[in-house]
Amino acid sequence: MTISWHDVTPQTPECLAFGEYILGDMGLDVVHRALGCPTLSVDMDVLVTDAPTNHMTQLRTHLPTTQLNLPVDGGTFNVAQTANHVFGVLEMSDALDIQTASYRAYQALLVCCKDLGKPHLLRLWNYMPRINAMENGEERY
Repeated sequence: MTISWHDVTPQTPECLAFGEYILGDMGLDVVHRALGCPTLSVDMDVLVTDAPTNHMTQLRTHLPTTQLNLPVDGGTFNVAQTANHVFGVLEMSDALDIQTASYRAYQALLVCCKDLGKPHLLRLWNYMPRINAMENGEERY
């Protein structure tokens, strides 16, 4: 199985090559979610503004994907999977403290992967807003 990374402008399924599927989208301030695949949108400022840049990446595969939305205590786990891989985005409630949100997120991730028969993690990205802010007298980091 091959998963390829593509820096793109938002694509529609009709723009993909024959036999190509989107496993997920990632980027800075991604607002285009029309494809229905899991989308990781990180709310960060773009530091370089004088060059034409694209801040969206797609994970593409040649295997059909299945979409799932799994409820998690404090959020929803949006998942796309192929026969071999899973890509998911879990957004937790901002009302939770960072320790509770982290615990619930990793618990949900591990249960989901086990239930889907894919217990081996290849890569994790963690984005926590206000990571250096104080919470309960300590830095959230």
